[in-house]
Amino acid sequence: MEPARQRPTKDDLQYSPSKPRTRETPPIIKAPPIKRSPAQNICVAMGVFFILVGLAGFVMPELMGAHLSPAHNMIHLVSGILSLWFGTGKSIIAAKNFSRVFGTLYLLLGLAGFVFGGGNADSLIRPIPNILEFGTSDHFIHIAIGAIFLVAAYFTLRRNSKVTYH
Repeated sequence: MEPARQRPTKDDLQYSPSKPRTRETPPIIKAPPIKRSPAQNICVAMGVFFILVGLAGFVMPELMGAHLSPAHNMIHLVSGILSLWFGTGKSIIAAKNFSRVFGTLYLLLGLAGFVFGGGNADSLIRPIPNILEFGTSDHFIHIAIGAIFLVAAYFTLRRNSKVTYH
């Protein structure tokens, strides 16, 4: 007859690198990689960028030649928070739609700056004089941001967008 097997204790079940694995040691389970869409990735990256620029603008108002007033910095901070919200969310559709809308708005803002800039050398537009002003470098930056978001939305494939809401 075989001797009765003792029930493993709590210490026996815990795994440590110094203790060899036994049958009682639970296996190490790796989580599957999270598949993120291009729109979600860009929303996260640009959200961090917007927050950093928004914070830096309070210290360096002429960063990258832009006109970073406190109002402009607040817009960047809110844009960054929204972008992070959609980028870290579970809905690919929401991130894609946010990228489309946000990219379109920024692209149009940049183009409007050149069209309505008054023909001066700086192409300065003043939606709120002395509070919110956009110059040539702002227009180029806005066009680039808009293009980045639109490209991300474009490359987020339709088949990846079929996400159900629970």
